[in-house]
Amino acid sequence: MDLNKYAARSGRVLKEDGSWVNEAEGINADGSRLVQLTGSNAQVYDGSVAWANSSAAFYSNLLTLPLPSDLQPNALYAITISNKSLISDITIFVGNKETFNSVVTYSELTRFGVVKNTAKTILVQGLYIGEGSILQISNDTVLNSTQGFTAYVRVRKV
Repeated sequence: MDLNKYAARSGRVLKEDGSWVNEAEGINADGSRLVQLTGSNAQVYDGSVAWANSSAAFYSNLLTLPLPSDLQPNALYAITISNKSLISDITIFVGNKETFNSVVTYSELTRFGVVKNTAKTILVQGLYIGEGSILQISNDTVLNSTQGFTAYVRVRKV
């Protein structure tokens, strides 16, 4: 491949519909926007969930995340989970609450795992759309009579 036969790429990109976008302004060639952090770093939730000694595998703790006072539907949120267990990984279901014909439903935004004795942060857009949001956190291993543990949860608007 001879690179001398190709033009250098600028920030201007011609889209399929004939319009021009400038990637340097945070717009991808497909028209989607680049994620840009606002720098707010505002904490909107801080809490924990615990599993008792001798908990069965896949025992779930449900956290209802209160709506933030400055709700912005297009905001990006960082969900950080610190799993303090030395025994069990945990699985986190992130969902938004919706009620259809008086039946509460939680639509899945994402699902992820956190390995034992580690922490993980994921970025989620779409949190708090609908009637509220939840985190359903479950342990992946049977715990014996001395293996109860706590996981810590923090949500920030980024």
